[in-house]
Amino acid sequence: MKHILFIKFYALGDIITTLNFLESIKNKKFKISILTSNEYKFIYKDIFKFSGQIYLAKITNNLLNTALRILSSTIWFSKFDECWLGHRSFLLALLILIVSRSKVIYFGEKKFFNLIIPIGFQKAKNHTDEYFRFYPDSPIDKKIFTYQFNQDEIKNINFESSIEYRYKLILSIGSGNALASGKNKMWPIENFIHLVNKLDFLIILLGSKDEIMIGNYLQENCKEGQIVNLIGKTKIEEIIPYFNSADIFLGHDSGLSWFSSITKTPTIVLHGPTDPDYYGPTNDWVYKLQSNSDCLNCYNFRDSTKSIMYKCKKNICLQDLSVDTVENKLMQVISEYK
Repeated sequence: MKHILFIKFYALGDIITTLNFLESIKNKKFKISILTSNEYKFIYKDIFKFSGQIYLAKITNNLLNTALRILSSTIWFSKFDECWLGHRSFLLALLILIVSRSKVIYFGEKKFFNLIIPIGFQKAKNHTDEYFRFYPDSPIDKKIFTYQFNQDEIKNINFESSIEYRYKLILSIGSGNALASGKNKMWPIENFIHLVNKLDFLIILLGSKDEIMIGNYLQENCKEGQIVNLIGKTKIEEIIPYFNSADIFLGHDSGLSWFSSITKTPTIVLHGPTDPDYYGPTNDWVYKLQSNSDCLNCYNFRDSTKSIMYKCKKNICLQDLSVDTVENKLMQVISEYK
């Protein structure tokens, strides 16, 4: 039986983009093992319920350090027929080749004999479908992975509020991108304040420790008792049950929007510099909003942190998205599902 090592180290949203592909190839006649980073093991093991071998390694900016960490993952002692690397780095592909002693197929551009095979990136119609290009020889019945909740996970979720609200909204106000300026993918915080003060919703704020200050600022400028602020208070592996308790999610093109999509929570994603036709979840219960600005979709993966998105100081694409537009979409989606 052919043995494939599937490799994806980061980031949160990108890890979740792999799940549809892995769900779709479950019954194919080959064995799959996974190599990922320690912090995202829970997605494959606890959320996806992957029953095969999961190897763990930590990726750092130091290539030698990374090599030693991958070696310590024990894949050196395993035999693989191919490695499918869900990253674009040729150096990382070369490292995987050395450690695994197996042919590497990856998202990059450089070829190394018949040992490292590039398939490029942004060749599919959306981000999720890129992974299906690892297996082009046979048609695949594409499946959509959704997370199945159990009562033990949700029984302790209780949002205390002195006021009774008709709906619960999970709100993510951060960019979800550690490399970003903190603003280039974000709708202005004043717009969020204006929106929340117009809504008769209980607001559950989720986010990382980097977003604590803007979360507190939002809470201070909204109605008392309307916001349950969990920013920086929950680990990423603890947040998924909250989506089962919410009626709708609103956020940016970030990891939390992907979390929302796999729980089948009605999801609204605000796009600016990233193209909504390609980036972000594509499920039927996901709705993408973008302004009519003259400046949109400037993000180019080839430029990495040198791209216009990271240098932009004006944020016109998201500033031009009005509060009324977002509110109207929220109410439309709520009416469809409730």
